[in-house]
Amino acid sequence: MRSTEVYEQNIENTRKDINEVNKGIDRVALLRGVSFIVLIIIGYQYFKKGSPIILGLSLVLIGVFIYLAITHTREKEKLRELELLISINDEHLRRAEGLWKDFSDKGEDFLKEDHPFTSDLDIFGESSLFQWINTTKTFYGRVALAKILSDSKLPTKSKVNKRQKSIRELADKLDFRQRLELIPLKHKSSIEKTENFLSWVKEENSWFLSSNVNLLRIIMPCISLITVLLIVFFKVPFSLFFLSLIINAGILSLKKKEIEKALEEIYSFKKNLAAYYEGIELIENQIFNEELNKSIKEKINSKDGVKASKEMKELSNVGELLFDRANMIYWLLNALLMWDFMLMARLEKWKVRNKDKVQNWLLALGDMEAYSSLSNVCYDKEHWVFPEILDEDIIEGEEIAHPLIIPQGVENSFNLNGELKTALITGSNMSGKSTFLRTIGINMIFSYLGLPINGKSFKLGRMIPYTCMRTKDNLEERISSFYAEILRVKNIIEATKRGEKIFFLLDEIFKGTNSVDRHLGAEILIKQLMDKGAKGLVSTHDFELCDLEKEDRRIKNLHFREYYENNEIKFDYKLREGRSTTRNAVYLMKMAGIELLDKE
Repeated sequence: MRSTEVYEQNIENTRKDINEVNKGIDRVALLRGVSFIVLIIIGYQYFKKGSPIILGLSLVLIGVFIYLAITHTREKEKLRELELLISINDEHLRRAEGLWKDFSDKGEDFLKEDHPFTSDLDIFGESSLFQWINTTKTFYGRVALAKILSDSKLPTKSKVNKRQKSIRELADKLDFRQRLELIPLKHKSSIEKTENFLSWVKEENSWFLSSNVNLLRIIMPCISLITVLLIVFFKVPFSLFFLSLIINAGILSLKKKEIEKALEEIYSFKKNLAAYYEGIELIENQIFNEELNKSIKEKINSKDGVKASKEMKELSNVGELLFDRANMIYWLLNALLMWDFMLMARLEKWKVRNKDKVQNWLLALGDMEAYSSLSNVCYDKEHWVFPEILDEDIIEGEEIAHPLIIPQGVENSFNLNGELKTALITGSNMSGKSTFLRTIGINMIFSYLGLPINGKSFKLGRMIPYTCMRTKDNLEERISSFYAEILRVKNIIEATKRGEKIFFLLDEIFKGTNSVDRHLGAEILIKQLMDKGAKGLVSTHDFELCDLEKEDRRIKNLHFREYYENNEIKFDYKLREGRSTTRNAVYLMKMAGIELLDKE
């Protein structure tokens, strides 16, 4: 069954479940109303007659009413989960149908101008890979996915194989992946930085665990409760109770700053804590067979046998015991029972046990979210193929297309093997040169990520793409587009000097200068990069540069062409051998209204 059919079926089944839950909610609401009315009637009879039997019946009805209220709340929560599942499947359906370009999270905050490839190959930003596949719902998942997508270190052949197996396994676990999405949404968890929380976890405050404080934490609430009993049964002055509250409040104020910092941190983060512990528990209970997935799970397995989910739930439970600290009810409860001291003792004990573990747990959760996002490609594009990573620095692609072009882009076959190191791509404007460079580059990135590629077959060695394509002015830093291009080229040259295995993608190199300098600079740069062991593609309008094929057997010419029908320019975007022999700039100028005279 195709992925779109699975999502549609899930939506249909979930809607049926929603109808059943709504019926249940209506029944419970009706029973609550009836029980409340009966309770009022029986309560009236009790106050009128004072019968013990009626009192007992009233208490039973109160219990029934509370049970129905709890059941109603649980059914409402179940209803919300089902509604969220529909939205999750609807988003997956839109992703599979290519309607993902309106998704709000584009990962633009991860863009870096000096990165080897993320900007030019649309890894982040508008219509990007991140925008397409991202299903992470926590801060750690989002950061983990961005880190994997932008990794410019060459993965080993073994690591790529492990990634492929991991992604295949996760692709088959759709229910698990959707549950991983659902949990943070259910708890309304926010994607926010957690540095303050992690800093707090590592800050120990042993004062709250000292024997004297433990004694105070037990004795002072007991004294307060004893005063209440004395007031009720022995008519002791009420002022004694106020005195006990004031004394307790005074003791609490000794560590007011530390208490407020810790408890406010937990209070503001408690929705995330609930999502984290449930997410970790979900991973703990999942069986994995592939090595990479098992290694992620092992990060949350404690050597002492204590489950990470249990520990995170303990922290989440403390958060659930907190409510608005400015509330008068909280103040009274706190002064009566030394509530803050009790919570701080629990938190400090938790930190002692877990301060060195919690970050690894959250990182593991993030890694699982990230690989679950990557597996969307495998699940939704079942006809795509996994590439083969070779030991030789070659590229051989059959019917390769750009994975982010919707609908399906034009397929082209391409190879750069043997002694060939550079392909010069010529062609008229809009014929497909830049898109082809990006097609090869992003399919290389897909390959190293362990993803299937958009093509019939793809074999390649281990080479990191370095791009120089979308250079632009930066007025704030007073950088012209030409100088920005020079900086990109400098990064490529420095990478080759460091001995990195480079696959360069240069789009109309040095277009910001005169034709003589452009030709000279491009020729020297290409030869310099090849001499350093690099390979790559260069698109150009400089037909003279194509003469390099005659001088250097490491270089070959390829081209795209245009054709005309009914005086309209057309493109087939098919890659052909040899240099381009056509131009369309004059035609396009005339379309713009420039009155050019035809030369006789």
